[in-house]
Amino acid sequence: MKKQIGNCLNCGKIFEVPRRTLGKYCSNICWVTSSERKKIVSEKLSGKPKTELHKEHMRGPRPNILGALNPAYGLKRPDLVAYNKSAEHRRIAKQSLTGKKKSIEHCAKLSESHKLFYNTPKGKAILRESRSHVKIIFKDTKIELSLCKELASRGVIFEKQKPIKYGLYGVTFPDVFIKPNICIYADGEYWHSRPGVKERDERINNGLALEGYKCFRYSGNEIKQNVEGCIDEIEEVLYGYY
Repeated sequence: MKKQIGNCLNCGKIFEVPRRTLGKYCSNICWVTSSERKKIVSEKLSGKPKTELHKEHMRGPRPNILGALNPAYGLKRPDLVAYNKSAEHRRIAKQSLTGKKKSIEHCAKLSESHKLFYNTPKGKAILRESRSHVKIIFKDTKIELSLCKELASRGVIFEKQKPIKYGLYGVTFPDVFIKPNICIYADGEYWHSRPGVKERDERINNGLALEGYKCFRYSGNEIKQNVEGCIDEIEEVLYGYY
């Protein structure tokens, strides 16, 4: 029997079909998932009570769009919750969403779930560990350059923007760090005079003090007017260790 070329109405695939057949769909999967079949089934079941056989069929496993059996279909509530938390479910969900544009509702759900997770101790520990390895490119301000220039002229070895862990989940990047435990911050007046930033700076100072670090904070005016005096104060503490 001669064959002719047809286009699948569901997936658009080109396939060969016998001449005296409809040839609308390339496979049974495309027919099952097509809008035409859904419309036919909906019209047949509209206003009719479902039989026990139909309910049993719906409770059992059925093929999804990919043609594989859905492992979650037919599970009771406790088993379904456990499956949704499993690595297999995350892998299948990731594959199904790869390359697809996420809806606003889906992004909102992801955002809420991320907030809930990263507020837990485990999530905070993961965030702290990842932030401690991030290479952040900082542009030195004029007061930072002035501070570093004076330290270098006196032969003090230091590091810039070294990540320092404190407390359970805290990470800070002091402008200048001198071994073994001296952290120096050059604070601009505009930003560090704000109420929320002041509280954060105090929290960092207290956290570093509990870990055994010596913290020095100098405003821009202090460094501009008397940078030598600032370094003298640091050296008094620094050379007390040797």
